Amino acid sequence: MNSGVDDLLKTANYLKDKWFERPFSAIANEALALNLLMASPFNLGSTYTPLYVRNRIANTLGQIASKDDEAGMYSRELLESFKRKYPLASPNV
Repeated sequence: MNSGVDDLLKTANYLKDKWFERPFSAIANEALALNLLMASPFNLGSTYTPLYVRNRIANTLGQIASKDDEAGMYSRELLESFKRKYPLASPNV
């Protein structure tokens, strides 16, 4: 699982650095990594934490959401639902 998380995040970095016109592909890789980290019944010992990956996704969506185009509008919707699904704190706290 560690290897999967590392590979997904490396691919996301490549997509952001090489072809920033494909940020949604990078976000998809990061979301898969986040789901792997959160689904593990034990600590993976990865250098990445779920919070770190969650914040990477939120930051990328926030950058795109600031644009005044279709991608920005789509990102604003995604960011809103993403923050509901992955809040920084438990809603029951």
